[in-house]
Amino acid sequence: MNRRPDPVLLLLACFWLLVLGGSWWVADYWMKSQANPNPRPTITAVGEVVLERNREGHYVVSGEINGYPVTFMIDTGATDVALSARLARKLGLDSNEKVLIKTANGTATGFVVRLATVHLGNIDMHNVDATILRIDDG
Repeated sequence: MNRRPDPVLLLLACFWLLVLGGSWWVADYWMKSQANPNPRPTITAVGEVVLERNREGHYVVSGEINGYPVTFMIDTGATDVALSARLARKLGLDSNEKVLIKTANGTATGFVVRLATVHLGNIDMHNVDATILRIDDG
């Protein structure tokens, strides 16, 4: 007694798989666009990079450090580039030159490094000072 599957049930199953897959894709795209509304920053006719704020009010933009794709959170009051320890390990950066950093949460220890290149929109910078923050060593 070999029963063939009902073609209507197969079509119905395919329909719901497409609906669920499409819904997941749309939701994933929307969430990524909300977190980083600047995957390709807008560049004006005079060469300025124009950024939109994300849903939390931060300026987040895609770029590169030493040719490695990263997502920057721009702090308009920052004095140099701050890197997480995790990102520094991915980039192969290390330093023994300690520096004390004053943050909104108090004083923290960082390590001074120099980045070969930083790329953001149409901006290319070379030999950029940066600080590795050892806060997230997990």
